[in-house]
Amino acid sequence: MKKSETVFIAQESMNQGKQIVSLLEKFGLFWNVNKINLIADGEPTQFYGTQREDTKNVFACVKNGYQVLQNWELAEIITEVAGKFDMGVASGGCLNGGAKVYLQVHTGDLKGIGENHDTVKKYITAMNSHDGSASVGFGMTNVTISCSNTFHAAYKGVSKVRHTMSMMQKIEVLTNEFESVKMEEQTLYDTFRKLANAPASEKTLLDVIKIATSVDASMKEKEASSVYSKYQIGKAQQLHARVAEEMAVKGQTLWGLFSGVTKYTNRDLRTPNRDNATQESKLIGGANKLDNKVFNLLESIVS
Repeated sequence: MKKSETVFIAQESMNQGKQIVSLLEKFGLFWNVNKINLIADGEPTQFYGTQREDTKNVFACVKNGYQVLQNWELAEIITEVAGKFDMGVASGGCLNGGAKVYLQVHTGDLKGIGENHDTVKKYITAMNSHDGSASVGFGMTNVTISCSNTFHAAYKGVSKVRHTMSMMQKIEVLTNEFESVKMEEQTLYDTFRKLANAPASEKTLLDVIKIATSVDASMKEKEASSVYSKYQIGKAQQLHARVAEEMAVKGQTLWGLFSGVTKYTNRDLRTPNRDNATQESKLIGGANKLDNKVFNLLESIVS
C-alpha cells in the first residue's frame, strides 16, 4: 500500500471518528458502560454489574460472558448500515438513565393521508440495552406532523444481534435486519392508507375504549359509576375527547380514531417521574402496548 493511500485511510478513519463523537454528544450518548465485578462478604463473586461510567448508575447483574456493546459501537454500526441505504442517523437518546439507548434513521415521509392530508415522518429505530434485557434490535417509529403523535410499531420475526459477535458480523446481520424492516414499512404504510379510507363505526370506537381503559362506554352514567371508579371513567372520557379532537380534523375514519389513541397515549397516560418517560412509554412501555393493541384491532378490520 502506498504512503498516500495509508494517509488517506487514516484521515478517513479520523473523520469518521469525529462524526461518531459529534453524533454521541448531540444525542447525550457520549459515555461508556463498564462491567464491574460484584463483591459479597468482601470477596469477588462470579457476577458482574453493568455500570454507567459517568453517573455510576448500575443497570443490571450479568455473568462473566456478557459483553458490553458501547454507545460508540452502536453509533458506528448504525451509521455504517444506514449509509448502505444512503440514509443517516437523525436522532437518538437514552431511556431510564441509560438502561436503554436508541438511534433513529429517517427513512422518508409518507404524505397525503386522510382528509387533512397528514404527513408521517418515518424512522427505523435501533435500540440497545445496558440492563441485559435485550440485544440490539430494530423497530418502526412514526411521527404524524399535524399533531406530533408518535407510534412505534411492533413487528415479529426479525433476528437479533448478540453482544458476542464481531463488529463485521454485527454490521452484516443488522444490514439484513434493516432491509427486512424496510420491507415491513411498506405493509405498515399501506395499512395507514386503508385506515384513512375506512369509516369508524360506533362499535369500533366502543371496542377501542374498552381495550384502552377497560370501561364499557356504552353504559349509562349512573350504571357506569356503580361499576367503575372515577379514575377509570375519567380515562375513558379523556380518550373519547382525544378521539373526537382528531376525528374533527382527520375525518370520521379509523385513521382519525387511531390518531386519537396515539394522542391520548402521547399526552394523557401516567408515566414514571424521570427524564424521557413519555418517550420510553411510547417506545417500549405501556403506551407502546396500548397503541399496538388498538392498531392490531383496526388492522384486522381493514385486512
